[in-house]
Amino acid sequence: MPLIHRLKKRMYIRIVTITFFLFFSSACSMIGLYHDLDVLNNDITIISGEVSTDDSIEGNLISVLYQRSNNQLDVVAFDLMLSAGRFYFGIEKGDYYLLVFNDKNGDYQWQNDEAIVTSMTPINALTVQDPYESPTELHLSKGNPQRLEWKGILSTSEQHSQLMKDYHSLGKVTSFNNPVFSQEIATLGMWRPLRFINEFGFGLYSLEPFDSEKIPVILVHGIDGSPLNWKGYVDKMGNTNYQYLMYHYPSGLDLWFVSWYLAELLEVMISHSRVDDIFIVAHSMGGLVSAGAILELQAKNIDSNIKKFVSVSTPWKGHQSAQYGKDYAPVVMPVWNDIAPDSEFIQMLNQYWLPPHIDYGLIFSTSGESLTSLKNNDGAVTIDSQLSWIMQQQATIVRGLSRSHTGILEDKRLTELTKAVFDYQR
Repeated sequence: MPLIHRLKKRMYIRIVTITFFLFFSSACSMIGLYHDLDVLNNDITIISGEVSTDDSIEGNLISVLYQRSNNQLDVVAFDLMLSAGRFYFGIEKGDYYLLVFNDKNGDYQWQNDEAIVTSMTPINALTVQDPYESPTELHLSKGNPQRLEWKGILSTSEQHSQLMKDYHSLGKVTSFNNPVFSQEIATLGMWRPLRFINEFGFGLYSLEPFDSEKIPVILVHGIDGSPLNWKGYVDKMGNTNYQYLMYHYPSGLDLWFVSWYLAELLEVMISHSRVDDIFIVAHSMGGLVSAGAILELQAKNIDSNIKKFVSVSTPWKGHQSAQYGKDYAPVVMPVWNDIAPDSEFIQMLNQYWLPPHIDYGLIFSTSGESLTSLKNNDGAVTIDSQLSWIMQQQATIVRGLSRSHTGILEDKRLTELTKAVFDYQR
């Protein structure tokens, strides 16, 4: 068969496969995704605030979202902040107030000697046009007036426990046998992200109790993945001076949000554990998520704890299949908007450099054949996308392994390469 005929046949098979995948194989998933997106678009919104402080303010800040009921405060959610800056709440539409106080003693409760400030008028979530561009501005100083109704805010154990549910799996000790890590639930997080959040939430799971003598290594999975993907890697690392914490998130959500949430969890972790060094190892799309989180921490000037970062088979230049999904799928998965090659998220990562104090290792995979790409690839991501020039320029180590996109995680050479980055001394 002439070469041109083989190429045409190959392209035809790819097009048919893509079409079948988008329109037939995932029909039920598309319906579920449509439902979740309908709820997210019509019932959920983002309220944002930005707090500035006087030089006299020291210690952590607590931002609080609340409503008023019969002259009482009804606290809806809260967030820990290590420094002044932006904060966000994803919430059902309604009328809310924002409050920030200086939690000097770290007990999550407001006392009379701690500075506090609140928005004076309610924020109607129905009328919020662009929370990312127009946050509610608050200034915290010791001279802010105080109100009797604020006394004891977040003080009851029941209220505090309920509000901490968002962090219920922050450092929770578990094993790879945890049913939450199953492929079924991983796929649920891709196609039904809202249901995933409601039933399981985000998590930063640990394989052992926290040990201050060990360096925490954050493991971040990719799309349709889970912490279980890291079992072979962790087993091959053996008994080391590292302790592993695995970020579990719904991979169908937009990367801006899951990156921000990882940054939030790391911020809480830094505050509670007071660790000096944090290493991050990320697979596939997890590399994009991790880089976004690092840049989020950098914007808040709290990135100094992140010392090492290793990306494995990451599509730094995006993924063309996401573009196909955007163009032809009846329902667009939010993450497709961010991993399409020309997306704002991909462009952002190719404009900003990682903080210079971070030693970065770029590991790519080369063995495989994807049905959705004619370019050389590892079965899922093109080699060209993995080898973004701007990321190569920042890397301490650039190495390729002749393994498939997922098979690379089972290769002992990957552990040797990550250890090389961990042990690198400037």
